[in-house]
Amino acid sequence: RGSTPACAKPIFERLGIDADVWCELTKDFGRLFGTVAGKPNVIDSTRGRTRGQRYHVRSRARQLLAA
Repeated sequence: RGSTPACAKPIFERLGIDADVWCELTKDFGRLFGTVAGKPNVIDSTRGRTRGQRYHVRSRARQLLAA
């Protein structure tokens, strides 16, 4: 729990993401992302269909995805 198998290391390298960041993103996914999930810059440029309001990205999610 809270760790990734050694065979996953090449996958994380190809994705350019640290294994610890991946663990935190998946463990706290519901807390980090509310209505939408994705790269913060893409979410920032997207607006809701019904009211046209911007979606909020939590600061911790921004930090993790900027690493």
